[in-house]
Amino acid sequence: MTQNAPKSPTSTADTGADQPGGWFERLPSRHRDTFRPKARIVRVWAGVSPDLQTVLDRLLAGTAPWPLYLWGPIGTGKTRAALCACDRVDGGRYWTVSGVMDQMQDRCAPWYRLNDPALAVLDELGAHRARDFEFDAVKEFLDWREDQPAIYISNHPPAKMREAYDDRIESRLQSGTVFELSGRDRRRM
Repeated sequence: MTQNAPKSPTSTADTGADQPGGWFERLPSRHRDTFRPKARIVRVWAGVSPDLQTVLDRLLAGTAPWPLYLWGPIGTGKTRAALCACDRVDGGRYWTVSGVMDQMQDRCAPWYRLNDPALAVLDELGAHRARDFEFDAVKEFLDWREDQPAIYISNHPPAKMREAYDDRIESRLQSGTVFELSGRDRRRM
């Protein structure tokens, strides 16, 4: 398991996230109160790996660096975990690469809205051989979400993203926390 999350701090004060220039300070003020567990969680965490739950808790508490690059085999619970994280914040939003491409084709689509969600999830990275248009859509998404909470999901390790896209995309995906979720396909058990 690849994991770059800090081991010990439990509050933003312990990590400096609340210090001048920290990611939490750069987060738009309208989102700062959203990183607290909601009273009602829609999806059940029971199927999410305990190690991944710990990493997500640290990210949401501001004690681990964003973004999260979450990768592993098909059916291990990556999307479920990301959706559970979205449920824990006000304003979490989920996209797939093909959905972002559709939005990019619509010239009237407001790209600035990628800055709106407190937490953005982009799924299906590297699922198909990237064409120029897909590369542009993914790069645009990553650029809009730079220094903001985001979860990027793929079935491939970070190095494979260099092959699917290029080294710039790989670098952006690894700029925060990287977590490998291993295991068997839960849908086939």
